[in-house]
Amino acid sequence: MKRINMITTRHVIISKTIVGLSWVVGLAELAHPFLYIPPTWLYVVMALSLAAHAAQCLYFTRQFGHLARPLWPHLAQIMVFGMPHVLGFQQSLHARSDKAVSA
Repeated sequence: MKRINMITTRHVIISKTIVGLSWVVGLAELAHPFLYIPPTWLYVVMALSLAAHAAQCLYFTRQFGHLARPLWPHLAQIMVFGMPHVLGFQQSLHARSDKAVSA
């Protein structure tokens, strides 16, 4: 039975772009307010985002740490892009295993 991938490489790239742009917009707003979002709100959102990304790093390390060598570049990407990197890595593992099985 062929497994259908719901998340494509295109989805991962789009998700990483959205997350990366949200960081850029947030930091730009702190440096030069143009949307006039209260800085306290931005700090809270950034803190929650960093906490979520740290939890995603922990998940990635526990699930895939033995497969991802070197590990630090992956953790740095997760701290910036979050879960899309984890999903992309997981998808690449499935693609490799599917290719090995079909060969």
